[in-house]
Amino acid sequence: MSDFPFKKFTFQNFGKPGVQGDYDNEHYVKSKFSRGETIFNDGGIADSGITDGEKAANHGTGPVGEKAARQDIGAQEQNRGAGNSEAGKSIANDRDQDRHDGRREEAAQTKKQTASSFQERLESIMREDKKVQASLEQARMIVRTSPQTNAYKEARMDDVARERMMYEGSDRDTAPAKEAAQAPRSQAANQTPAKSSAGQKAYPVRPLTQKPLAQKKDNRPQTTSNRPRLIGICNQKGGVGKTTTAINLATALAAVGKRVLIIDMDPQGNASTGLGVRRSAIRTSVYDVLFEGADVVEAAVTTRVPHLSVVPSSIHLSGAEIELVTAENREYRLKKALHRPLPFDYVIVDCPPSLNLLTLNALVAMDSILVPLQCEFYALEGLSHLVKTIERVQKSFNPGLDIHGIILTMYDLRNKLSAQVEDDVRSHFGDKVYKTVIPRNVRLSEAPSFGLPAIIYDMKCSGAQAYIKLAREVILRERNIAKAANEGGDDGSAQVA
Repeated sequence: MSDFPFKKFTFQNFGKPGVQGDYDNEHYVKSKFSRGETIFNDGGIADSGITDGEKAANHGTGPVGEKAARQDIGAQEQNRGAGNSEAGKSIANDRDQDRHDGRREEAAQTKKQTASSFQERLESIMREDKKVQASLEQARMIVRTSPQTNAYKEARMDDVARERMMYEGSDRDTAPAKEAAQAPRSQAANQTPAKSSAGQKAYPVRPLTQKPLAQKKDNRPQTTSNRPRLIGICNQKGGVGKTTTAINLATALAAVGKRVLIIDMDPQGNASTGLGVRRSAIRTSVYDVLFEGADVVEAAVTTRVPHLSVVPSSIHLSGAEIELVTAENREYRLKKALHRPLPFDYVIVDCPPSLNLLTLNALVAMDSILVPLQCEFYALEGLSHLVKTIERVQKSFNPGLDIHGIILTMYDLRNKLSAQVEDDVRSHFGDKVYKTVIPRNVRLSEAPSFGLPAIIYDMKCSGAQAYIKLAREVILRERNIAKAANEGGDDGSAQVA
């Protein structure tokens, strides 16, 4: 301690000039306790070159020495912490890099699988497209080589030839040419050129073909002695699957050889477009059958499904409600058109989603009603109103009307509501509820955009399979109804089942 420049030193008096035992006024020292202490004395700079440990040893255990020692230890700990921090950052960076590389490899693998799946789907679509093209080409060849097509072409050629020759004869002298055109072909072939009153030659009409005119055949189904079974798809609530049920049930019945006619009573015309009927091609619709007395067979349009025809709807049905208010026998218009022998086994009527006069016409004309019921509370509530309406129609207009069955649609196995609605309906209606339920299926929604029933669009989907099972149940019930009707001596309207 003899080398220290003052005798008495306290930490409290450090740096205060004028205090006894510290410094003189003309000399002061500013000390900085860190590694390599620097002393400023009389404006000069000198580096002591000693470490904090040495200072602590030289300075003893006083406050200054202890503080220097603590700072030296703190600096060493800080250096070690910095080293550990750098190592931790390096490890964390390596871990993040590994995680990023793993995610990138996973994304690449997912992308590869997606591309492979898309390629497989594309190849499947191309294969299906080739099958469709082959089927269409086969159909075109059948149409081109059919006797009906050849007969039509020959008849048309004869008509064109006759019209052209008549036109050429009229340029010279029309009277002899017309007489020759009306004469038999054998006489026309042996005629010699005759002079007209004007002194000009009259050329006989010689058709381009010597074949006799082919008689156009009637390709419509032959009328049977019994009228068809009339089944209405009815529910006053919209969006429950009436049109989808009508189209696919009719297709399934046609697939087993039944001749089926769909009558689209809905002004929206979804059943018509769902079967590929273009609105621009509609010439006779249900409106003409109800108000103009058009024949149902004449108004029927054949579809791409064999044995299946449709009487399309039109926008004029939107105003039919107002026109029927003042019309005579307004409830019996459809019954008058359908209650007679027709060349069909089944007539399925797609009713509008309301209890208006169009629906009343269908209820009066039908033999049975098939009710699609969506597995929700509101649809269950609307069913009670429909049952009351059917009872009123039975009392006032159609005593033979009954409920053929109730079909549960849009059944979702993922929620409990569908199961609860099914339990309530089966407990109340019993055997009237079909065992088959129609599940929610995206294929049923996609098929109408292609103008095809779901059974033809994708027969393997769950919705199409459900409608095939439903058709089986309907046919079995129809057989039982026909058996009961034959035993009871009915008019034979159910014998086609």
